[in-house]
Amino acid sequence: MQTDKELYDLFTSDPEELYVLLNRAFPKKGVEVRTEQQKQVERTSDLTALPLDVNECCHIIENEGRKDENLHSRGMISAGLLLAKYPERRCEVHLVYLARSLDPFADTTSSGRKKKKKSPQPCVNFRPTVHYLDERIREIAKAHPDNPLVSVFFPLLENNLDKLENDFHLHYDKLKQSKDLNEPARGKWLAVFQLWLMRSLGKDKLEEILAMLTEHLPPIEETVWGKELIQIHHDKGKVEGLEQGLEQGLKALKAEIEEYHQLKEKGVLGEEAHRVLVNSAEKKVNEIAARLELAKKKKPSP
Repeated sequence: MQTDKELYDLFTSDPEELYVLLNRAFPKKGVEVRTEQQKQVERTSDLTALPLDVNECCHIIENEGRKDENLHSRGMISAGLLLAKYPERRCEVHLVYLARSLDPFADTTSSGRKKKKKSPQPCVNFRPTVHYLDERIREIAKAHPDNPLVSVFFPLLENNLDKLENDFHLHYDKLKQSKDLNEPARGKWLAVFQLWLMRSLGKDKLEEILAMLTEHLPPIEETVWGKELIQIHHDKGKVEGLEQGLEQGLKALKAEIEEYHQLKEKGVLGEEAHRVLVNSAEKKVNEIAARLELAKKKKPSP
């Protein structure tokens, strides 16, 4: 699975979380995370973190979602070209595989599956830091279960489809409420979550998935404001309370649709996701409007 663009969106919007993932201290004077254009060989590094303080170490991140014996070479090329461009700076290379099984040079002797292969650069003293994303996220989850990295990578790394379908909304809600994300970053992280979720569960579940993500409102009678407004009485008092609850629901859904339009304009939602989300919300608007009309018809005459 290709993840370059999604990792770019995540970590350019929130560089601090990149340093959490790499298990490195965040530079005191800040950092710029970007892709580094390497014109000499007409390639671009996946991610490069350049601290604003030139005395701080730079970090080159090359990630891979498939088995690739060239990832080490890519990291070495990126490091050499970066140091040629900034000869006064130090740099560390990080190779990020989605899982240990994708690293052809990983030591998996403990599992009995295969022996460790010879280093891909036997004549070069090149020692990148290798990360296995699934293992690193489990480490973070144990130490900091509410960290947004744990939630955003859930649809990418969870292999149990039943667990994915049952639990994805919990992680989605955590991202929506995370205090570690500012609002611009939150929009990008939610969009990445949606994309990975759709890729993992398949397009045939697209409408169902997005509909579930938009189910902010349970049945009117079960909402907090619905319970407050709907009095457990008879006749006119009960009907008027139900009407107020339904009207509140319509207002909230219309605001939700407007938010989707704005997210599409900002590029957070793609065409397909926007279409499905709006259609789902509009369907609920029509259902609530019909219930409201029925409630008004049943309203006792004064």
